[in-house]
Amino acid sequence: MDSFKSLASSFTNKIGLTSGDGETATPQPIMASGDQGMSHPDILSDALQGRDRSETRSYPLDNPSSNHDGKRSGEHPPRMTLTTRASVPGETDLRSKEERSLSTIQRMERENTRLRQDLYETRRDYANIERSALRYKSERNTSRSEVELAQREISNLLKTQEILHQENTQLKALLETRRQELQDAQRFMGTVDTVAESEVVQEVDSLNAETFNLARSMADQASPDPNQNAQHDAIERATTALGSPFVAVLKSTDTRGDTILLEIAIRVAATHFLSQTICTWTTSPEDDGILASVYEKIRSSENQSVVGQWRALTRTFAQDKLDMQQLEDDCNRHLAILILDVLSVARMRPSPGGNPEYALQILVGKALKIRQLIGEALKSSEYEIFLPQPEAAFAAADMEDTYDPRGKGGRTRSHVLCYVALGLRRVEKVKRELQSVTLLKAGVCLQTLLADLDLVDGDDESMST
Repeated sequence: MDSFKSLASSFTNKIGLTSGDGETATPQPIMASGDQGMSHPDILSDALQGRDRSETRSYPLDNPSSNHDGKRSGEHPPRMTLTTRASVPGETDLRSKEERSLSTIQRMERENTRLRQDLYETRRDYANIERSALRYKSERNTSRSEVELAQREISNLLKTQEILHQENTQLKALLETRRQELQDAQRFMGTVDTVAESEVVQEVDSLNAETFNLARSMADQASPDPNQNAQHDAIERATTALGSPFVAVLKSTDTRGDTILLEIAIRVAATHFLSQTICTWTTSPEDDGILASVYEKIRSSENQSVVGQWRALTRTFAQDKLDMQQLEDDCNRHLAILILDVLSVARMRPSPGGNPEYALQILVGKALKIRQLIGEALKSSEYEIFLPQPEAAFAAADMEDTYDPRGKGGRTRSHVLCYVALGLRRVEKVKRELQSVTLLKAGVCLQTLLADLDLVDGDDESMST
């Protein structure tokens, strides 16, 4: 038994399973190439089997005859001796280095294989990236071209928009111009009146009544003038208003007993002055003549809408610079002077206690209102103040014999001595011809009035027939 233990101990020492002090050493694993290592049984097996081919394993036996002899003699059989060649320490290290070198080569090969695989994948990814880059570059160039095209289109659209904006502005301006022209044309061509014709008739009739009241009042209140000689200027102004025949009668007649002739004279003068106030265009006689001539030509050639608008606009702007209050004051003053001239020719003077200023203001105010109505307000028709001239044949359709003391009437053969009240006509164009309609008859005095008042001799009876 001791000999067996000695043999096992010697064997383990050879293979390195025990340390030099006789303790069993734990064998260190020898890693193979890669991540695998050899287990203890493999090392033991290699040691037992003799991995080193140079080792020889021999197991010498005792002489068999000796064995048989021993048995016969009763002695123990001879012990089997295991003879093993001792391993050289350098060989073990060499095998370990070779194994480590082999393991390193295998790792390097695996690492090389892995790197090649990574390189392949990297090249493949690079190729993909390069293809993507080319695609992105192409897309970028396409997008850039599209952006440039879009910018050009936007630029063209902006230019088009600017052109359209300018055209729109021009069209708006043109539209506004045409609208204003249409509005002006509608206003110019419109013939709708805001004033009724009856109002104009009423105003003219009222003015005639106020004129009659003023004339009667002043004639009744007049007193003889100690200065029998009238001024030359006064005679001229009275002659312009009354006419030479009437002035001659007035100068040769004593009006102190009967004031009817003086009343008529005052009415004639006031009616003449108020007629001029209503019919005048401006304050200048020369300008009035030109405008009146143009008006007559337009009225004879154009339709009523044009005539009415032209007349209204012309009158409005012709008086634009006039001070209406100043105009009214001037008219009051001139009318008062004219009435004083008539009294002077009749060798009379106004009553010191009487003041006709308020009555004159009423007359002038009504005349200016009628002037505005028939000159500016009414456009659908033309209205005119008419006064029969002296020596004109009496026409009952247009005239009224205001003084007919004998009440005879129907004196169609008589002639006009003078007018004493305003007449009103409406003038219309019918079939390109002007036709007038009398709205208010003019008040006149006939030449027969002189015979009725016994102001003519028998030789002058022909004037009254």
